[in-house]
Amino acid sequence: MIFDILQILTFNEGKQEQGYNVFYLYKDYIETQIDKEVFYNKNICNLITQYDLLNKGYPFIMTPEMSHILLYKKKSIKENFSLVEKLIYAEVAKETKKVLNPEFKDLWTSDGSFFISYDNEKKDFFIYESPLLLNKIPIDFLSPFSSLMNNEEMGEKDSLQIQNYDHEEFESIIQKLEVSISPLKGTCQNVLDFIQKFTLTIIPKKHKENYFSSGSNGLYIGRTVLSNLHITSKELIVEALVHEAVHSYLYMIEVLKPWMPDFESSRKFGNQVASFWTGNLISVRSFTQAVFIWYSLYNFWKICKDKSLYDEGFINNRLNFITKGFERLKLNEIEKMTSIVFPIETKNTILAIQDKILNSYQIENETFKR
Repeated sequence: MIFDILQILTFNEGKQEQGYNVFYLYKDYIETQIDKEVFYNKNICNLITQYDLLNKGYPFIMTPEMSHILLYKKKSIKENFSLVEKLIYAEVAKETKKVLNPEFKDLWTSDGSFFISYDNEKKDFFIYESPLLLNKIPIDFLSPFSSLMNNEEMGEKDSLQIQNYDHEEFESIIQKLEVSISPLKGTCQNVLDFIQKFTLTIIPKKHKENYFSSGSNGLYIGRTVLSNLHITSKELIVEALVHEAVHSYLYMIEVLKPWMPDFESSRKFGNQVASFWTGNLISVRSFTQAVFIWYSLYNFWKICKDKSLYDEGFINNRLNFITKGFERLKLNEIEKMTSIVFPIETKNTILAIQDKILNSYQIENETFKR
């Protein structure tokens, strides 16, 4: 399966089908994790069947919040039944534009795309629908899943004051996202399809530090968090969208068939591996994913360079930055330092990626020396 990963991450024509198979296999796997005592509660089962909730474009059970409950909170899912029930009624409300259960006065769908509340004064329902990127991906400014995120969940230092964007800022943030992907429309449909398939929700945040960052989390597969969109360029935004979508893709594969060093070994060693690209201290598992992330970004920027889609200077600097990281990569030193053995197929693939990037860059830049 690892070598199949390389095909879709070239973003070339005719190479996407295998990757999309991962998405559907992951969907099937999530369905097998449904707890019978919760989802086969007679009333809940009837709602799921009546409104065909498992067969939508992507079913609600795949949203980052729901998959988190199904994959990582299985032991406490009975205690979470009221939340799960509420989320299911929210999906029904999205279909019917009304609340069927009077117990629930306010409902949010688990991807932050839809909110409904009964207005006692107007004797009618108030409905909010989030903006969508590529007509599909919710941009979640307001849901509790977005607004209540903390520093730890975002992987940020405690001293950083994470804030939500104000209502008057929403339109400019949406525009920044749209502008970032507009060069890909009609030119790189494979990349747009990949972003759309593997990004299940986008959460914009801001803070007072003068830098842009993005993040995702294997416990909330498909959730992309973008911080300080208002101060950054379209090039960094589109790179972040590709970057986090690739993480989502790799997380889905890990659920289906573990291919990275095991979690416990990685946890025990801690964040002591210096990234060959950023210099940040990361875990062994994060390093493993990073190799595939930077490989995919090299391929992405190479396509953009060939088609003159973004700033040429930025692209050349990025390709050079990525290549230098692969030039520094020493997998045997990582294994020696951590005493962690990489699965042989994964190890061979990492070495193949390294050779491919360095050879590609050398061919295009005759002055480049390995």
